[in-house]
Amino acid sequence: PQTALAVAEHYVGRIDGLVLDVQDEDSAPAVESLGMTVHVAQTVMKSLEDKQSLAQEVLAFSQRLAESPG
Repeated sequence: PQTALAVAEHYVGRIDGLVLDVQDEDSAPAVESLGMTVHVAQTVMKSLEDKQSLAQEVLAFSQRLAESPG
């Protein structure tokens, strides 16, 4: 299936976190139950500002993952 949860299941044990689009926010608890940290963001980029905003969010999220114990 083409769902956020299916993508997360494919990467179990390979990644620590996953960025979900706001439209997939309802999948966050199921993805987190797989042991992944979830960050929900607007991932559809229609402008340069959208691209820059998402990039900043993803970088901050990756930094939080790198700093978390485990």
